[in-house]
Amino acid sequence: MNIKKYLYSEANIFHAIYSIKESIQEKNILDTNDKDDLLELFDVFNEDKIQKKIQKIRPMLKEYLEKDDKLFKAKVYFVPKSWDTSNNKAKYRPLHTASLNEQICMLAMLNCLVWDLNERDNRWKIGGIAKMIPADFYGNIVSEYRQRMDIKQLMCIEENQ
Repeated sequence: MNIKKYLYSEANIFHAIYSIKESIQEKNILDTNDKDDLLELFDVFNEDKIQKKIQKIRPMLKEYLEKDDKLFKAKVYFVPKSWDTSNNKAKYRPLHTASLNEQICMLAMLNCLVWDLNERDNRWKIGGIAKMIPADFYGNIVSEYRQRMDIKQLMCIEENQ
C-alpha cells in the first residue's frame, strides 16, 4: 500500500482517532463541542460515531493536503509559568490548540511519518523519523510499547483484501 493510499485509509484515520486521547495534553482548552466529541470518541466500540468521524476527516485531509491555501487554524493560550523577580513580571508559556477534527487530521499525517505499518503481520513499527530522535531529546519520545501496537488492525486487513 503506498503512503498516499494509506494516509486516506480508514485504518490510518482510526489510528489517529484512537490515539487522540494520548495526544491532547490540555483538554480543558478545547471548545465545548470538541470536548463532548472527544469523550464520545474514547469509546472505541462506538462504531457509528467513529465511522461518522472518519467520513468527516477524510475530505478534510484531502483538502489540507491538496489545496495550497488551506492551513490549520491554531489558537494560542498563555498560562503563567513563573515570576521574574528582576523586573516583577510574570513569564508565560504558550499552549497551542486547534479544533478536534484538525488535530485528528494532524495525527493522521504524523502517523505516516512516525510509524510504519508492517503489512505482513499488521504490527506498527517505529518509522524512520522517530528513529532519528536522539536519546537525550527533551520531550516526548516515541515508544514501541504503545498500547495500540498490540491491537490487531482488522480494518487494514479488510482494506488489503
